[in-house]
Amino acid sequence: KVSQPETCPKIDGDRQRHQRPRAALRRRLRARPPTPCVGTLPLGCLSSNYIIDRSRSVILHIYDDRGMDVAAGHPSALRPLYEKFNCWLLDHDREKMDLIFG
Repeated sequence: KVSQPETCPKIDGDRQRHQRPRAALRRRLRARPPTPCVGTLPLGCLSSNYIIDRSRSVILHIYDDRGMDVAAGHPSALRPLYEKFNCWLLDHDREKMDLIFG
């Protein structure tokens, strides 16, 4: 099991600094025409935005301003995120993630 860091990475210290890039990303995503979903994703495809890194086989699904889901073709692609941002993970998924990465 990964030990919790003493301090978790924070984004709430300077809200203005974090809201500007988020607003710019929203504008860019809205400006692009919707692309059809290919294949079946457990996250669903209805009117959602996905950022896909094909070289790493990683999909980022921003579901709202509170969070996102990250999916990958292999657990090794997610391990660095699991270790760095462990304290951000939701408790209802923690047991499953600990089995995969722990």
